[in-house]
Amino acid sequence: MPRPAATSLQFALKRYIIGDADCSSLLFDGLVHTHKTADGDRLHFYEQDVHGVCYGFIVVKLNQPQPIDTAGKMLVEYLAGVRKPWEIVHGSEVDVDCYDAYSIATDYCQDAQGRDWKLRGYTNGSTLAVLYAKNIGVAPVHEHDAFLNGFAFVPAA
Repeated sequence: MPRPAATSLQFALKRYIIGDADCSSLLFDGLVHTHKTADGDRLHFYEQDVHGVCYGFIVVKLNQPQPIDTAGKMLVEYLAGVRKPWEIVHGSEVDVDCYDAYSIATDYCQDAQGRDWKLRGYTNGSTLAVLYAKNIGVAPVHEHDAFLNGFAFVPAA
């Protein structure tokens, strides 16, 4: 996966392994909350407000890994599914890039309060991740992209 260019915001970000998931992300702190579903999936949540922008993620470590094409479809469905609870009322068509071992999806949208969002989703079949930056209009693009592009799958040992 491409790495983001260095920015002033990125210098505040540090790489953290996300729970028992096979991934890491650039975060402002390592305070990640975890919950296990009845199906055995592990959910990891993170949210941090920085200079008027809310950065966060939902990472799902799937109990039952999926083929990458199925997981890619699940990712797009998950991006659509978070719109209602986040009160997103306008959005673009989700742009999906598929690779051999993972898929990345990007969505630009706006909530009922008029705040612009950028969502970036990742999946490798065993983990589904949705990173978001809410209220992106108050920060330069390179700042929220440093967070959204800071996600990485940990190579298998």
